Amino acid sequence: MKGKGRGSVERAPVAPVTLREMPGTRVLLWVVDPCPYCAGTHFHPAGRGDLAEAQLRLGEVPAACDAGRLYTLQVPPKPKRTRGKEERRRARREARRKMDDDSDDW
Repeated sequence: MKGKGRGSVERAPVAPVTLREMPGTRVLLWVVDPCPYCAGTHFHPAGRGDLAEAQLRLGEVPAACDAGRLYTLQVPPKPKRTRGKEERRRARREARRKMDDDSDDW
């Protein structure tokens, strides 16, 4: 929050992460790219091959570039699903209808 008045809480910035497996092992790592403080890439341990265990390690953690600062490890939101086949057909029909209506003005 901007104000440092009474009741204000300083929030740690959000660091989007991806889950990666360390090559040749079953160790999982949360990869922060880019770091909100130094714009570098950092790795945080996430467990041994268990997704449920890895998700428990999300949240506020000390930044790898400066242990005195915190950031929040958070998985970015999934993109919205595309509309269904019928929705796409309906949108095409409406667009075609609009084009036909506009052509009468010639």
